[in-house]
Amino acid sequence: MSSIPKFLKKDEVEWKKWRAKKVIEHRDFTSKLAKNYKNRQQRFFTSFSNHKTKTTSKSLSRSKEVLIKITSNSKHYQSICSHIDYVSRQGTLQLITSDLNYYLGKEENKELKEAFRIYGETTPNKNEEKKELRQTYNMVFSMKEHSTTPPAKLKQAVFKTLKENYPHNFFSLVFHDDTDNPHCHVCLKISKADGTRIDIRKNDLAHLRKEFARNLNLLGIEASASSKRVKELGINLAKREEILDRLSNKTKVKIKPHHYKVLDYAEAKFDFKDENNISFFVKYLSSKGETIIWGKDLKRLIKEYEIQKGEYVRFAKIGYKLEAYSFKKKIKDKYYEVHTQRKIPIWDASISNRAEKSFTKLPPVKIHTELKEIKTQRINKDERRRYSKEEWARYYANKRRTIHISDNDCSKKRSPTKSTNHLQTLSQIPMVWKRNRNEMFLHSNAQHKLEFRGKGQGDNSMRRADTSPTRTSKRVVKDLIKAQNSNEKEI
Repeated sequence: MSSIPKFLKKDEVEWKKWRAKKVIEHRDFTSKLAKNYKNRQQRFFTSFSNHKTKTTSKSLSRSKEVLIKITSNSKHYQSICSHIDYVSRQGTLQLITSDLNYYLGKEENKELKEAFRIYGETTPNKNEEKKELRQTYNMVFSMKEHSTTPPAKLKQAVFKTLKENYPHNFFSLVFHDDTDNPHCHVCLKISKADGTRIDIRKNDLAHLRKEFARNLNLLGIEASASSKRVKELGINLAKREEILDRLSNKTKVKIKPHHYKVLDYAEAKFDFKDENNISFFVKYLSSKGETIIWGKDLKRLIKEYEIQKGEYVRFAKIGYKLEAYSFKKKIKDKYYEVHTQRKIPIWDASISNRAEKSFTKLPPVKIHTELKEIKTQRINKDERRRYSKEEWARYYANKRRTIHISDNDCSKKRSPTKSTNHLQTLSQIPMVWKRNRNEMFLHSNAQHKLEFRGKGQGDNSMRRADTSPTRTSKRVVKDLIKAQNSNEKEI
């Protein structure tokens, strides 16, 4: 910028306006230079690509990545007590310790607090020491999605991870489901039983994440612990691991292309889902990241070639073998037994620097299917079962409807009465030896005749009446009482 004119030095307002105008002109001039234009364009594309990789990596790995974080630490006994009260929700949630002891409630939590105080080095009270040291690590173990991560399996994976890495340290864990992600709060005592102390660094947390993900995979939950920084930068993970292995071994052995480092292998349910059958998986590190392949034949390869974790191996399908199976199927109102075959892949492996080979594919196979009609066999007369008279009598008794007549004071519907013509069919029913009630057949208007002294005529229809004294009608009881009273007056 040029020097300030002399006539503007005395007027401060005009000088500020002139200076602001010159600054804008200088900025526009420098931005139009070729070198600055290229730098600005490059910064724009790098920021856009970084943003794109971040969003894609988050969307793809949202439900698989595990999280381990040190949230805080406790330096005295009172801080440990307040942390235990917070994670247990004032004693409403159950706490599990490294000795597999369970604590629930405020009274039981007092025993847990005392255990934290006594174990290893005695935990001091607040302001008891001038220089306070950390006594516990307060950590969080988290996994995405409640639907795919049951609480029992998450607690089991956290417990196993801590027990394998810190077997001589006392800790407690509690499960929380009050957020979108299921997680466990862990309180880990820094001092061991012998008084020595541990110090958890970033590398230790990375190792814990990998162990935590591995234990979840063994329990049937798909989880991973990859480095987000490496994913965002787009570094080839397989090449990076290969270079690191060469530097550590200090050898110049060349590794053939498409041979990748084996990370893990074990038996598990297919695709880590509980509803699937047990299969075998191999996890290796490829140029696309951690890759998992499934196949029961892979178990044979691991045992046959004695493949170890950390070796560089190439896996390939060389063919298929057939396995026969059959099932029943209905086609146009006819049942058939279908005899067919299923393809099972055959795997082969090439191990770097030990058993390298080129694969030879097996000839293709064809599936043959046969249908056999299932014919129903007729039963001969001689082979039929012969029933006794009592069994036939029970059969016909259940087949025919029995007659039921309710009392006069009952509101239930009466079944239709039977006439005297039905006596022939009724005689076939074994009523005498099968029944326990005291019953007899009367005319349908027999009660009417008794009430009006036989003035009306009866019909030929019959009904069943109960002669037990407990089922007499109210009207008959009233008539008997009136007749008894009249007899007493006459006397």
